[in-house]
Parts: sequence; structure tokens; C-alpha cells
Amino acid sequence: MSVGIAALTAHGLTATWMDAAVTALRAIVEHRDDLVKTRTQTVNRLHVVLTHLIPAGAPRGLSAVRAAEMLRRGRPRDLAGKTIRGPVIDLVGEIRQLDRRIGKATSDIEASVTESGTH
Repeated sequence: MSVGIAALTAHGLTATWMDAAVTALRAIVEHRDDLVKTRTQTVNRLHVVLTHLIPAGAPRGLSAVRAAEMLRRGRPRDLAGKTIRGPVIDLVGEIRQLDRRIGKATSDIEASVTESGTH
């Protein structure tokens, strides 16, 4: 409360304001962070599903390309494997879509920073 009284009674204080460009940039960065978090969760789900399909599972740093290669190499013959293959294909598609969206958000951030004239 005393800070508020001091602010009201003090003369010559500089008013602060939020730059619209900063607000926009913050929104883009938060969006990209959310996409990266979602991608990480999707890759983790893919790892779990792949352990049901491939005995050794998948290596670290799993990408959509690597998962698709693993899927092509091991064609399941049994019902369980054929059934599990569907969710793997869906998850690989989700990761590819998230990779594109993360790339676009990264480009938007770079363009916004360049446009603002800052580094």
C-alpha cells in the first residue's frame, strides 16, 4: 500500500508501458515453447508404443523420419503388431506436423526480431 501512495504522491516518476512488439514476440515465443513441449510428449508416447512393437524400442533422439524407417523395416505379422502399427503411424504424423509448426514459429520469431531492429 505504501508503494501505491508513494507512486501517487511523487512527482516526476516515469510511467511504464508495454511495447506492442514485445507483447507480440512474447506470444510467439510462448506458442513455440508450447509446441516444443507437445512434441516432446508425443515423442515420449511414440517411444512407449514402439517398445510394444520393437523389442529394443527406439533410440534416443527419435525423429519422425527415424521412426518411419523403423516401422518400414519391421513389418508386424501378428494381430497385436498390426494393431499397434496404426497408433505409431498417427504419432509419426503428429510429430511431422509439430515439426512444421515449430519451424514456422521459429521463422516468425526470427522475422519479428529482425523487424524490430534488435538482436
